[in-house]
Amino acid sequence: MPRLGDVETASKYMYIETQTFSGLTIEKAKFVDLKGIYKSKYEQFIDKLENPKYTNKIDNITNIDNLSYADCIKKYDSKYTFFYCDPPYFNMEDYYTKEFGHDEHLKLSETLKSIKGKFALSYYDFPLLSKWFPKSKYNWQEKAFNRQNSSKKVGTAKGKEILILNY
Repeated sequence: MPRLGDVETASKYMYIETQTFSGLTIEKAKFVDLKGIYKSKYEQFIDKLENPKYTNKIDNITNIDNLSYADCIKKYDSKYTFFYCDPPYFNMEDYYTKEFGHDEHLKLSETLKSIKGKFALSYYDFPLLSKWFPKSKYNWQEKAFNRQNSSKKVGTAKGKEILILNY
């Protein structure tokens, strides 16, 4: 049986994380009062933790790593591995993290191009993306979506998410 760490701190962190959306960090997060209309993300998360449909899966988790993308790919890459990568938006890295700078996008692209396994890479389009992952070599899937809180700004209601696949 694995030993648990600081459960109280982990619980507080999980609560804050489940109350944020769209890349907000804990420092920028604000509490949203749903006035009883919807369950909070925390309550939804707890419901899943108590549901046998999910607890059986959770009980089978034997290892959790906290690695950089480069170390994770190096450790787990094989012809049987699938990687889903969702890096910070290009030119908005500071909004999410200080660890993933501008140069990391190119490093990630070079790493993914050299793996044995399969990958799906999620991005919004930017000019270098088609240079790094030409549509003639990679499978590009595009999907339009409604942006959060876009009704407050004219002309920002729709966005386009790109999923780049090496299969």
